Amino acid sequence: MLTDKQQEILEFIRETLGSTGIAPSYRDIAGHFSVSIGTVQDHLKALERKGHLTRPELRHRGIVPVDWRGGVSIPVVGQVRAGLPMLAEENIESYINVDRNFIRGERLFALKVRGDSMKDAGIFEGDTVIIRPQETAQNGDIVVALNQSEATVKYYRLRRGEVYLEPANPDYLPLKAREFDVLGKVVGLIRRYPN
Repeated sequence: MLTDKQQEILEFIRETLGSTGIAPSYRDIAGHFSVSIGTVQDHLKALERKGHLTRPELRHRGIVPVDWRGGVSIPVVGQVRAGLPMLAEENIESYINVDRNFIRGERLFALKVRGDSMKDAGIFEGDTVIIRPQETAQNGDIVVALNQSEATVKYYRLRRGEVYLEPANPDYLPLKAREFDVLGKVVGLIRRYPN
């Protein structure tokens, strides 16, 4: 049986997941209920022990209620510039939770987009792209590629036997990709609308 506070915290986690797709952090929960982070940790441990949520180890925002509509937690591992390439950090910044029926695949990861070079493909600054890791791509796929230690999201294009990373914005030129590695294919997108 849950205490009133545990029930309130569980509902807050569900509401936050439902409205943002991202689980609240310990700090978010503490701020919402005006309690310490230690108190939040105690309540979350009790909720986990009572079988109401899971807290995967080392996941800052990986709190998921066990009855969460089949959601899957995907790590956000940094940012990728959709204009000028930007180094993608290898550390996990947060997690997003998406309905398992919306995104299929294993080992998915997500990156935040910065820049406007893919705007004509409907990928805007602040969006989060969901990536399926793979080292190859087909002509026309939208990929995340590592070019000279920098990650970028672009169309993968083959022209006359040469590979290009092509933007979806006429203000940018294609990158002739002599040496680069495809990190994965974009298989989903989450848009954050301003309040």
